[in-house]
Amino acid sequence: MKTPRFLLIGLVIGICLSGQAEDGMLIGAPDMPPTMVDPSGGLRETWGTVRLSLIVDGAEAGKASQSRPEGDAPTVVTTASAGPLSLTVIAYRAPIWPSGVDVMEAVVKNADKQAKTATLFAIVPEKLQRGGMTFRTGSRTVLSLPPAPPVVKNTGCLTGAQALPKWGKPDAPCDASFHNIRAGMGGIPIEYRFAVEKGSARTVALGFCESHHAEAGKRPQIARVEGAADQAIDPIAKWGQHKPGCLVFDAKDANGDEWIEIAVLPKEGAPDRNPILNTIWIFPAKTAIDAAQVISGAMNKKAEHYVDVGGPSDLPQSVPGKVDFKPGQVSYPLQIEPGKEERLTFLLACAGASAPVWEETAWTPANLRSAADAVWSDWFKAGGALKPTDQQQAAQLRAALAEIMMCRAQADDYYLALPKPGDVKQFSYTASARIVRALDMAGYPREAERMLRLYWQKPAPQAFVSLAQTDEGQWSDAVSRGCPQAQALLALTEHALLTKDKDWAGRAYPAMRAGADWLRKARTGGKAPTGQDAAWAARALLSAAETARMIGKSEDAAWMAAEAKTLGDAAPDDAIYASLVGSCVDAANTVIRICTASR
Repeated sequence: MKTPRFLLIGLVIGICLSGQAEDGMLIGAPDMPPTMVDPSGGLRETWGTVRLSLIVDGAEAGKASQSRPEGDAPTVVTTASAGPLSLTVIAYRAPIWPSGVDVMEAVVKNADKQAKTATLFAIVPEKLQRGGMTFRTGSRTVLSLPPAPPVVKNTGCLTGAQALPKWGKPDAPCDASFHNIRAGMGGIPIEYRFAVEKGSARTVALGFCESHHAEAGKRPQIARVEGAADQAIDPIAKWGQHKPGCLVFDAKDANGDEWIEIAVLPKEGAPDRNPILNTIWIFPAKTAIDAAQVISGAMNKKAEHYVDVGGPSDLPQSVPGKVDFKPGQVSYPLQIEPGKEERLTFLLACAGASAPVWEETAWTPANLRSAADAVWSDWFKAGGALKPTDQQQAAQLRAALAEIMMCRAQADDYYLALPKPGDVKQFSYTASARIVRALDMAGYPREAERMLRLYWQKPAPQAFVSLAQTDEGQWSDAVSRGCPQAQALLALTEHALLTKDKDWAGRAYPAMRAGADWLRKARTGGKAPTGQDAAWAARALLSAAETARMIGKSEDAAWMAAEAKTLGDAAPDDAIYASLVGSCVDAANTVIRICTASR
């Protein structure tokens, strides 16, 4: 099946892609290529896109909304709803060595007062090869699927207590369940729980018949029912060997989790530490109990739940969930209790790495999230003396800085400030200068210097060599506005003046001087900048002159200042930065705006 046909049987929560590659929001980690999250919450990896959809019969699709929640790690949350059910897709990058892994967490929540069924679909590229709960491209695992949530019944055994049919040998008339038991071999508690309304009460009866020991004191036990006092029970002392009996409790959902829990466990110091239990009855609250009638089975039909403990109908409370596979899709049938939610976490390979397999890794959804936050928290702590008191501005500042850090290109130890994620051909000295300025203003001078390295240090790596300063001192690119020569010179010199780092300025100064000299020679060669280009060149030369004075190059400072004067006194228009296109330029403008307002 080439195209999923579940639209015919229900409803898809999600949005079709617009086809514009720029649409969406980024997730990533510092110094790692980012991943785009599209408007439907799908992750666009280099090997294909994975998208999650929730199918609910009889409901109408709600429009998906997308946001970045506050927090350290850049995270994209996409939410859509269908009636009382909602699908929230939480996407972020976890820093698993060496290149990280993208995490896609689906949260399906039921806000109704009744249980609801739904199917969660993962739409995957058909070209991938499946092996068990993973998908591969070649030998590389690119998608690791979570196990299906277990199917939880309203009642059932929670522990590995062993079922022993026909173990009991009651010698008095009684319900057939007294022939069967569960035994907590080695002291394992026998635990059950039963679904009830939040905070509600019930009457509980527990049936016992000891058919192994003949003497009292061999198997003393504690019977524990939520909302009632514990009762100690020694079946031999109370009723005798092979004699069926029952205990009655006034139970209640005391912790408000909509379950009443029952446990039978060995009493401390018991010679035989293997607890036993034959029968459970759950009656409506305040049901008048006649022990003889209960033991005989005459009240079975009045019980909301009747459990033949250890008998053929007594099963674990949960059974493994189901996962279905078809070309291009994986489906998870879900049943979600009122007010509850199901979480499934998918791992997606990024940046040429492989995705870990859930069954083979110690990572969990909880520690993946903690690790992601820790990496970004450490990065933010490494700089950023500026901390806006306004919480909303602080969150905007962090998000904008993260956007910048996720978009830069890297070759060897050189970093390129790009206006948006993508190819280095879009590099613009005007955009780069704006981004560098934003990092400087926000208190991250070391990050600014890493992005300035291309401007002055040679030899540049082959991937960036076409953008580096020429031997004649020229900086150029294919897309800049506002005189790339002036923007590059201004970025270097303003960084030196802002940080007052004479050592760095001295090392970068030969490139600054060569850049300023190129402007001087361009003028004498009849190629002097005009209009706004001249205004920007004058500003850059004045900044270069001030830098030269700072490091003791007074003669250079004099001719640079004189050259600036010949270009006129028109003020450069900062509107050029607002006209630049790209998410990282937008982020830089946000950083500069907040920093300016906060000083």
